[in-house]
Amino acid sequence: MEYRLAVMKKSRNETAGDDLGPEYTKDELGQGTRGKYLQRYRTGTNVVVLSPDVVEAFPTEEAVNEDKRINANEPSTSTMNY
Repeated sequence: MEYRLAVMKKSRNETAGDDLGPEYTKDELGQGTRGKYLQRYRTGTNVVVLSPDVVEAFPTEEAVNEDKRINANEPSTSTMNY
């Protein structure tokens, strides 16, 4: 008995083209606003960009987190205001 695996692929005609439904036109949707939700996105994220010299000292996310946990309870000697 021979078994064959049937794979359902979309034809080129099904995948190509516009994905807007027929009830919408690009003119009705307008141009859009770049960065419209940027502020809302930033308030919900905690992304920190490290300087290259810091990246060398902390090559992984785990290394940074471990160091921050160790130093979190120590009194700060820094005079910088963040």
